[in-house]
Amino acid sequence: MRKNKTIAFTLAAMISVGAGALGTKGLFTDKETETNKFTITIGDLDVKSEVTKEWYVKSAGDKNIEGQPISEVNNKLQPGDVLAKDIKISNIGSLNQEIIITAGNRTSVDGFIVDDTDFRNIKRISAGNNEIATITLTLDSTMVDDKYNMKGEQANHTIDLDNIVGTYTIDAKQADTQK
Repeated sequence: MRKNKTIAFTLAAMISVGAGALGTKGLFTDKETETNKFTITIGDLDVKSEVTKEWYVKSAGDKNIEGQPISEVNNKLQPGDVLAKDIKISNIGSLNQEIIITAGNRTSVDGFIVDDTDFRNIKRISAGNNEIATITLTLDSTMVDDKYNMKGEQANHTIDLDNIVGTYTIDAKQADTQK
């Protein structure tokens, strides 16, 4: 009988240890399955450029022609006169954008000094906003004679100012939202 009691106690101890181990394992493990419970919303990058003011006289020795379109003042230009074209770059996307502007090929024409610093300094445009920049051409003295008449080949030809400036590429990438 003593032997039966010993076997019963041993069996009871093994069952309680086994149950305790399995029960404890259940306390330290868990598994959940979730599907399609979150959404990631991404925006879009979209940049647009448009000419807001065609070539005009920005500053001139003859103050009467300032602000006028080039087509109206061709024979009144003097060395030092500055011609300009205004361009608006708009962020029509939903994300802030960093803007990178690179110049393409330019036609080399003596007598014009191209300044696109204002245009190329645009670095960042917030969503829904725009920047207006100006490209300028300064008439250099190498293009006119003492009486402010056009010299050489330019004397009887129309000069395509857009061709002198060349093309620009405007690239946009998402701006760091933490800045």
